[in-house]
Amino acid sequence: MAVSIEFFSVVVPKQVIQQKYAGGLEQYKADVTNASYVDDEYLTRVAFMHPAPLDAFCETLIAKGLHFDEAKHFSTDFVVVQSLIGKRWITDWLILDQNNNKAVFKESC
Repeated sequence: MAVSIEFFSVVVPKQVIQQKYAGGLEQYKADVTNASYVDDEYLTRVAFMHPAPLDAFCETLIAKGLHFDEAKHFSTDFVVVQSLIGKRWITDWLILDQNNNKAVFKESC
Protein backbone atom coordinates (compact mmCIF):
# COMPACT_ATOMS: atom_id res chain seq x y z
CA MET A 1 0.00 0.00 0.00
CA ALA A 2 0.95 3.65 -0.27
CA VAL A 3 -0.29 7.07 0.75
CA SER A 4 -0.63 9.88 -1.76
CA ILE A 5 1.49 13.01 -1.48
CA GLU A 6 -0.26 16.31 -2.16
CA PHE A 7 1.12 19.85 -1.84
CA PHE A 8 2.75 19.89 1.65
CA SER A 9 2.22 16.50 3.27
CA VAL A 10 3.04 15.38 6.79
CA VAL A 11 3.74 11.65 6.88
CA VAL A 12 3.83 9.79 10.20
CA PRO A 13 4.10 6.05 10.75
CA LYS A 14 1.08 4.66 12.61
CA GLN A 15 3.43 2.88 15.01
CA VAL A 16 4.95 6.22 16.06
CA ILE A 17 1.51 7.71 16.66
CA GLN A 18 0.43 4.76 18.80
CA GLN A 19 3.64 4.84 20.86
CA LYS A 20 4.27 8.56 21.27
CA TYR A 21 1.28 10.74 20.35
CA ALA A 22 -0.75 11.66 23.42
CA GLY A 23 -4.15 10.00 22.87
CA GLY A 24 -2.96 7.67 20.11
CA LEU A 25 -4.39 7.36 16.62
CA GLU A 26 -7.93 8.41 17.52
CA GLN A 27 -6.72 11.67 19.06
CA TYR A 28 -4.38 12.22 16.12
CA LYS A 29 -7.32 11.95 13.70
CA ALA A 30 -9.35 14.33 15.88
CA ASP A 31 -6.50 16.87 15.85
CA VAL A 32 -6.36 17.01 12.04
CA THR A 33 -7.82 20.41 11.19
CA ASN A 34 -8.84 19.61 7.61
CA ALA A 35 -10.33 16.70 5.68
CA SER A 36 -7.04 15.50 4.18
CA TYR A 37 -6.24 12.55 6.46
CA VAL A 38 -5.45 9.33 4.61
CA ASP A 39 -3.71 6.18 5.74
CA ASP A 40 -2.65 2.71 4.76
CA GLU A 41 -1.56 -0.20 6.90
CA TYR A 42 1.64 1.57 8.05
CA LEU A 43 1.47 5.31 7.34
CA THR A 44 -0.71 8.36 7.87
CA ARG A 45 -0.69 11.48 5.70
CA VAL A 46 -2.19 14.91 6.27
CA ALA A 47 -1.90 17.52 3.48
CA PHE A 48 -1.83 21.30 3.50
CA MET A 49 -1.89 23.85 0.69
CA HIS A 50 -0.14 26.62 2.63
CA PRO A 51 2.85 26.72 4.98
CA ALA A 52 1.11 28.40 7.96
CA PRO A 53 -1.35 25.57 8.74
CA LEU A 54 1.40 23.06 7.98
CA ASP A 55 3.66 24.67 10.57
CA ALA A 56 0.82 24.78 13.11
CA PHE A 57 0.13 21.08 12.61
CA CYS A 58 3.82 20.23 13.02
CA GLU A 59 3.84 22.21 16.28
CA THR A 60 0.90 20.09 17.44
CA LEU A 61 2.84 16.92 16.64
CA ILE A 62 5.76 18.13 18.72
CA ALA A 63 3.53 19.25 21.60
CA LYS A 64 1.84 15.83 21.62
CA GLY A 65 5.14 13.99 22.01
CA LEU A 66 6.74 13.44 18.60
CA HIS A 67 10.47 14.09 18.21
CA PHE A 68 11.77 17.15 16.37
CA ASP A 69 15.27 18.61 16.62
CA GLU A 70 14.83 22.35 16.05
CA ALA A 71 18.56 23.03 15.67
CA LYS A 72 18.99 20.39 12.98
CA HIS A 73 15.48 20.84 11.52
CA PHE A 74 15.04 17.08 11.64
CA SER A 75 12.67 14.45 13.03
CA THR A 76 12.92 10.71 13.43
CA ASP A 77 9.13 10.46 13.94
CA PHE A 78 7.60 12.35 11.00
CA VAL A 79 8.57 14.01 7.75
CA VAL A 80 7.23 16.85 5.64
CA VAL A 81 7.11 16.02 1.94
CA GLN A 82 6.53 18.55 -0.82
CA SER A 83 5.03 17.10 -3.95
CA LEU A 84 7.40 18.99 -6.27
CA ILE A 85 10.56 18.73 -4.17
CA GLY A 86 10.40 15.60 -2.01
CA LYS A 87 11.30 15.06 1.64
CA ARG A 88 12.42 18.06 3.67
CA TRP A 89 14.84 15.86 5.61
CA ILE A 90 16.32 12.42 5.18
CA THR A 91 14.40 9.47 6.62
CA ASP A 92 15.33 5.83 6.45
CA TRP A 93 11.73 4.62 6.81
CA LEU A 94 9.97 6.36 3.90
CA ILE A 95 10.32 5.69 0.19
CA LEU A 96 8.87 8.06 -2.41
CA ASP A 97 8.01 7.11 -5.96
CA GLN A 98 9.83 8.72 -8.88
CA ASN A 99 7.48 11.74 -9.03
CA ASN A 100 7.00 12.24 -5.27
CA ASN A 101 3.31 11.34 -5.66
CA LYS A 102 3.20 8.23 -3.46
CA ALA A 103 4.95 7.24 -0.26
CA VAL A 104 5.45 3.77 1.17
CA PHE A 105 6.80 2.55 4.48
CA LYS A 106 10.19 0.98 3.77
CA GLU A 107 9.57 -2.10 5.93
CA SER A 108 6.42 -2.93 3.93
CA CYS A 109 8.35 -3.32 0.68
